[in-house]
Amino acid sequence: MALTFYYGSGSPFAWKVWLTLEHKGIAHEAKRLSFDKEETRSPEFLKINPRAQVPAILHDGFALAQSNAICEYLEERFPDKPLMPKDAQTRAIIRRMIGEADDKL
Repeated sequence: MALTFYYGSGSPFAWKVWLTLEHKGIAHEAKRLSFDKEETRSPEFLKINPRAQVPAILHDGFALAQSNAICEYLEERFPDKPLMPKDAQTRAIIRRMIGEADDKL
């Protein structure tokens, strides 16, 4: 099961995915792409994310971008060490906090 994580230095959205990978203990290869060298616009990366944005993952041939979608995919695909509590109200508060962080960063 090969998982490659593409990120750019300083991206808070990439940090979110990286923290998820580390918290859940998911084996992965991390590939840092340079914004200065426009590596997100390379033909290789555009096959993974045609929008030329990080973070993105490639997991057993499945490409996915957008940090929240990636974190939700990882949560469902790797259920050990869950990110979200079982209580609906607490989950709702956490989702609100995620939205606020995304809007403000």
